[in-house]
Amino acid sequence: MPNELKLVQSNAKELVMANAQRNLIYKAMEDLYWMRWPEEDKVANQIQNVKVTRTPRARNALLGAKRLLIATDPIFSVPHDINNPAASQQADKIEKFIKAMWFASGRVAGSPNHYDVIHSGLLYSDIYIGINSTKEMLSNAGGSKAIKKRLEEINKRTPYLFEVYNPMSCYSERDVMGLKTFYRKVVTTAGEVEDIFGDAGKKALRSAENKKIPERRHSITLCDYYDLSMRWVWMEGYEKPIISEEHNLPCLPIACAVAEGSSLFDKPEEQREPFLYTAWKSGVIDRQNLILTIMYTMLFGMGANPMFVDYTIDPDKPANVDYTVPGGTVHYRVGEHREVMSKQIIDPAMMDGWEIANDLEMQSTIYRQALGEPVSSSTPYSSYALMSQSGRLPLLSTQRLCSNAIAEASEIALKWLKDEGNSAKAQYESFEQELSPGDIPDIIDIKVQLEIELPQDRLNMANAANMLAQGDNPMVSKRWVRENLLNVGQSNDMDKEIWNENTANIFYQKMVYEKMVELAQLKQMAMQPAQSMASGMPGSMPMPGVGPGGAMPPNPAMGTQGGPPVQQNFGTPPQPVAPPGPQPVEPMEPYPPLAPNLQPLRGKR
Repeated sequence: MPNELKLVQSNAKELVMANAQRNLIYKAMEDLYWMRWPEEDKVANQIQNVKVTRTPRARNALLGAKRLLIATDPIFSVPHDINNPAASQQADKIEKFIKAMWFASGRVAGSPNHYDVIHSGLLYSDIYIGINSTKEMLSNAGGSKAIKKRLEEINKRTPYLFEVYNPMSCYSERDVMGLKTFYRKVVTTAGEVEDIFGDAGKKALRSAENKKIPERRHSITLCDYYDLSMRWVWMEGYEKPIISEEHNLPCLPIACAVAEGSSLFDKPEEQREPFLYTAWKSGVIDRQNLILTIMYTMLFGMGANPMFVDYTIDPDKPANVDYTVPGGTVHYRVGEHREVMSKQIIDPAMMDGWEIANDLEMQSTIYRQALGEPVSSSTPYSSYALMSQSGRLPLLSTQRLCSNAIAEASEIALKWLKDEGNSAKAQYESFEQELSPGDIPDIIDIKVQLEIELPQDRLNMANAANMLAQGDNPMVSKRWVRENLLNVGQSNDMDKEIWNENTANIFYQKMVYEKMVELAQLKQMAMQPAQSMASGMPGSMPMPGVGPGGAMPPNPAMGTQGGPPVQQNFGTPPQPVAPPGPQPVEPMEPYPPLAPNLQPLRGKR
């Protein structure tokens, strides 16, 4: 075992040495982001009373690009056109599970995970996402009861946690089939080692020379090494490894991607092209810092202090001027006077250099119009829209590769869940979804979309979707429009939501109609006493032709045994006007049916 550990440590050192130049580029990108100027000390030594001023344009460009990419949350989908029917049948369940798992992991971390994914892709052009099983973390955890209780609550929320690693501490080795070796080296504390690895961490900490466990705040360099079969975890300066075993995983639990660059080049530092690489390598940012520092140093030294020119007969005996006395008197001889010195503090050539540096920096990063910079009032809308769209072109590669990295991490989590053979539940806020291994196909492709959106984009996409899916013979289905244009992940759920709204609308209309009928009946009942008083009849007297209890009295014109009516002509009776809405029907004795050949008489007899 010691020999195997030494061999693994030797391989890890070779990975670090091979990526030494890559780390130097990462360091330069961090200097730009945190506005650290390497030439600051040299300039301060050459100029007295220097006013060091650093340009924020590189940092603002990266933050603006990040804000464009995080404008919308990632949209998870199992596309029907690239997956087999088995995956399409479980698409909605898988999409909900991944969505709940991803956002629950971000809630546990305190920040949405895709924020760090995008930040890492822009700043370093490298993305590393670790997938950790909360069940395994709970079984290995040590420390206090609160630590275990916290892990139990996390395990109820999500079966896996996604952690975005700093690329400065990560080293990977790939072949044509993907990732085959991963090494991570971070500085942590002895207390965190105990909390994460429990008893195994304590045993490894005792393997120090003094055989004592250091204090919890003692700094520890932790190393984590994966290959396709084994996992090794050790601490620098300690003999005993924390973990040295076969991981028995279907794949390495790390998703890695290069956001901008190409694998055509052999050297790691040439395979990655961070967002600010061109601005750094050209030296434009350093020139901006230098110009700003010189400008503000001269403004402070010369522009802030007034300078005067005395035109005197005897330069050795100038007139004394006391500026402490308001409205004082100055005595000059004939021909003498004083005036403010007209001075040009900043040379126009320096301003020309500033404009050139700004233009080169903007061409190297992103156009300001894409970040909301206003344009002149005479610019037509078509040009403004074109600048807004073309300004986002530098972000397309980062957008797609970050999306692929999130999709790869999601697929690794599903493979791990299927390999374990147990059902799992993911919960985010009030949303909950359970997934079993049988719901996960052997081969599944997850698609993730990180949209770069502007306010006018939603309107344009809605109009395009309406044109494509409307009519009796639409060009595409509603599901395709929702997934590809409107970014609606679960089309079936959207159909159900529309049906629920339509059903609720129908019941609402029915309720309104019933209330209107009741109101009309109440109005009719209120009008009947008034009509009785207007006709001179007491309200308590029954209406003519209506017997007690509302029954019709016997009609003398009718036979006593219910025979046919006597054929008499009394004219056309007035037709009653029915009030609005259904009315209660008064009970009446039914008339006998007419004989087949007998028709009612009309007109003269």
